[in-house]
Amino acid sequence: GYKFIDKDGVYCGSRSVHNPGKEGYRYDVPHNVTGKPCKQPLMGYRFPEETMKRLLAEDRIIFGDDENKIIELKVYAQEYEDKLPSVITLDGRSGANDIRSMFPGEKRFKNPKASALLETILPFVVHGEDTVLDFFAGSGTTAQAVLRLNQKDKERRKFILTEMAQYFDDVLKPRVSKVMASTTWNEGLPSVLDGAAGIVKVQRLEQYEDVLANLETAWDGETLPKGIPVQYLFRPDHNKLVASLDLSRPFSQTVKVGKGREERIIDLMETWLYLQGYWVKSRRAYYLPHLQACPERSRRGEGRGGDGVESGQLPHPPPNLPLEGGGTENVEGRGSKLYLAVETTMGVLVVFRDIDLAEDDSAALNALIDRYKGAGGEPTIIRVETNFDADIRQVKLPVTLLQASDFDKGASWN
Repeated sequence: GYKFIDKDGVYCGSRSVHNPGKEGYRYDVPHNVTGKPCKQPLMGYRFPEETMKRLLAEDRIIFGDDENKIIELKVYAQEYEDKLPSVITLDGRSGANDIRSMFPGEKRFKNPKASALLETILPFVVHGEDTVLDFFAGSGTTAQAVLRLNQKDKERRKFILTEMAQYFDDVLKPRVSKVMASTTWNEGLPSVLDGAAGIVKVQRLEQYEDVLANLETAWDGETLPKGIPVQYLFRPDHNKLVASLDLSRPFSQTVKVGKGREERIIDLMETWLYLQGYWVKSRRAYYLPHLQACPERSRRGEGRGGDGVESGQLPHPPPNLPLEGGGTENVEGRGSKLYLAVETTMGVLVVFRDIDLAEDDSAALNALIDRYKGAGGEPTIIRVETNFDADIRQVKLPVTLLQASDFDKGASWN
C-alpha cells in the first residue's frame, strides 16, 4: 500500500525494476549507504543503465537497509492509473434486469447488453464531450450507459444510435426517455428523478419503398414488361413525384412513409440544413410582427443539422407542425406569424415562414436580421436564405429565395 510520504506526495515501493520473463539488463547499482552493489533481480533489470541513472538522480529508487535487498521503484499515488481488466465479473442477468425494471411484465427485447458492462468500458476511451457511435443500437443499452456515466461524473458525453428493427419504437426510444428522467427504475417506476435535461434528435432515413410510394410511374398496362412489378421500374426521364413541394407553406408539406403509407410532415428546415451541410449555431422560433421569441430552455452548442443547437418550448405549436405523440395543431391568427430562423456558423440566416406570392414581409425579415449581433453590437449575419418569395430589394442583406427545385439539386455553396 501507499505507506510512505515525501515532499512529492504519498508513495509506495514497486518491484517493477525486475525484467519479466527473459534476461534483462545487467549492471551494478551501488547502495546509497554502504556503497556496495545491490542484489540484482533474478532476470536482471528491465531498464537500461542510462534510465536507472536518471531514476537515481530523480530520487525514484528505494533502497533496503543494506545491499542485500533488491531495490524498488518509487511510485506516487497520483501516478496510479486503473487498468482495464481482461476479465470483468458481472451478473449475466443484469442486462435483462435493466429492461425488466423499466417495462415490468413485458418481453420487449431478448438478450440485451448490460449497461454496467459499458459503464465499465467506456470511461477508458470516452471523456468530456466525446461521442459514442453504436450502429447496432438494439435496446439502447449504449444510451443508458452514457447517460448514467454523465450523471455520475458530470461530463457531457453524447451518443449516436442507429437501428432499423421495430424495437426502435417499442423499447429503444422509450428506454432513452425513461433514463433521461431517472437513471434507476423499479417495477416501471423511477427510484429517484436524477436524470439530466437534454435533447435527443430522432431521424428516420428514407427507405427505398418510401421513394416508390411517392412516384408516379411512366408505365401503363400495355407497355409494362411482363413479370416485373411496375413500381420497381425506374425511368428518370418519365417518372415524377406524386406531389411537388409547395415552398409557400413550408410547415405543412407531407410525404408517404412506412408500411402503412402514412402521410407525415416533412421537416423542410432540417432537410435544407443537411442538403447544404450547414453547422447550426442557434435555432429559434419567432412570432411576428411583434418579434417575440419563444421562451427558450437553452442548450448552446454547435452541430450539423441542429445537433446541440439552442432550442426551447413554443408557447403555441407552429402551424401544422407535428405534436409530441402524433397529430397536428393550428395556431389561431391573433395577428402573428411564425418565423423559424436558423443561424449557421457560416453567417447565413435561414428563415422559413408561410408566405404568399408578392407578399411583402421585408420589414419582418429586417427585424430578424437586427437581432443577430455579437457582444460588441456587430452583425453576425452576412446573408439570408428564405423560402418561396420576398421583396429582396427591401431586405438589408443579400437574399437567396429557395424554391422546390433547390431541394432536388442538393447543396450549392454560394
